[in-house]
Amino acid sequence: WMESKLNEIIKNTDKAMEQTLFRTAIQSCYFELQASIKWYLKRAEIPNKKIMNNLIEAQLIMLAPFTPFICDEIWERIGKQGKQKGISQASWPNSDEKKINNSLNLKEDFIKTVIDDTKSVLGIVKITPKKIILFVSDNWKYSMLKETSKLMEKTRNPGDIINALMQIEELKKHGKDISSIIPRLIKSGKLPTYVSDVETEYKFLIGNKAFFEKEFNCNFEIFKASETKEQKASQAMPGKPAILVA
Repeated sequence: WMESKLNEIIKNTDKAMEQTLFRTAIQSCYFELQASIKWYLKRAEIPNKKIMNNLIEAQLIMLAPFTPFICDEIWERIGKQGKQKGISQASWPNSDEKKINNSLNLKEDFIKTVIDDTKSVLGIVKITPKKIILFVSDNWKYSMLKETSKLMEKTRNPGDIINALMQIEELKKHGKDISSIIPRLIKSGKLPTYVSDVETEYKFLIGNKAFFEKEFNCNFEIFKASETKEQKASQAMPGKPAILVA
């Protein structure tokens, strides 16, 4: 993921620099990259030395046009001076399109969303949790969102979208819920960034269970909404598990 993110940031910084959008370039190569490095260090049990070196070098080179003196000094201190006169002689980092994996980016964004949502819930209930339970959405909601995403490219009228969804056999029996969900989605103006399917999302959350437990210092349990009678589970949406604090 970190390698993918670095190549994406190099690509975006290149584009911004070519268009002389220097504020955008700094936002990408400094602020976004710093946030990504911070997240990587939190996620990786043992950071990859080669990747860390690549991150430091690439960021210094991209920041050099804006802060040349401090970048040149750091370049020398990390032993990159060598036969070169300074960082100004270093080659601009190349973006490898093949290493940019949007699927990985979306999955990491999904993990961040779960953590942020959990912190929001804890801020409301104001208790020290012994256990946090995540509920993965019902399967039909994934179909609903995927179809809604296509329909929103043509219209933002809630009535038109609901009528179109009601023509899909799998969704007909969920008309009441759909009539409540769609207007809220349209009003928010965006769909969840990570929409896969029940099994993929469930397995991904299970695979990150230890990370959640370390982050919140308590036990985590993860269930599919279809396999529990807990009322809270009905609030789960694709990419936004329902959260119950115990």
